[in-house]
Amino acid sequence: SITGPTYKTAAERSDDALKKYKEVQSKFPGTGAAILARLAEGSVHLDKHESDAAFQAFTDVKNSALALAD
Repeated sequence: SITGPTYKTAAERSDDALKKYKEVQSKFPGTGAAILARLAEGSVHLDKHESDAAFQAFTDVKNSALALAD
């Protein structure tokens, strides 16, 4: 039995993932959770062949306090 959401297309699933990652970033700005959500967002952009958006997300994470401390 499927317990999570189902999607008709991969694009629909990706768009929902991006929306949810942005919600985490908005709700918990500057936290580790928000930074990791931004990292995951970059991966979704790569999957969608949106290289500029992916590059920006990965650059944001690379320059974050979390990355600088690690």
